Amino acid sequence: MRVRLPIARIGRLNDLERTVAPNLWVAEAEDFVFGGELARHARRHREALHLDAIEKHGLLVAVAVSFPDPLYTDTRRIAALVVDQRRRGEGFGTELLQGVVDDNVGVGKTACWLVHPLNVSMLACARRINPTPDEAVLRDGYLMFIAP
Repeated sequence: MRVRLPIARIGRLNDLERTVAPNLWVAEAEDFVFGGELARHARRHREALHLDAIEKHGLLVAVAVSFPDPLYTDTRRIAALVVDQRRRGEGFGTELLQGVVDDNVGVGKTACWLVHPLNVSMLACARRINPTPDEAVLRDGYLMFIAP
């Protein structure tokens, strides 16, 4: 079940198990969520920050963090999407990404997110939503996807 977590419940993110020996892109997303950056954003931008999550049997299995993009009008940036390492491959990342995009499109906004070109599973997930990344926008080696 997809839910919006109130910022006051940010501690629930501890339900998610971090990856043992993560690669670069997983480490960056998990460090953002678990390493203090998310907590700093929550303190500074409480109303603008969204924590969308998927729960299974009362436990979080995935979370997506988004906020208004500072560069694009009416666009939310999905800054991180983390799936519990024990639940990867079950479609939770795709379900969560699609849900966040749909929520934004439903209120007349777009969503954008970055994907490392070697992150095969996230590329497949992103291409189901928007088959063509914006090749003109490459940030630190990451492809930018914009939907719709």
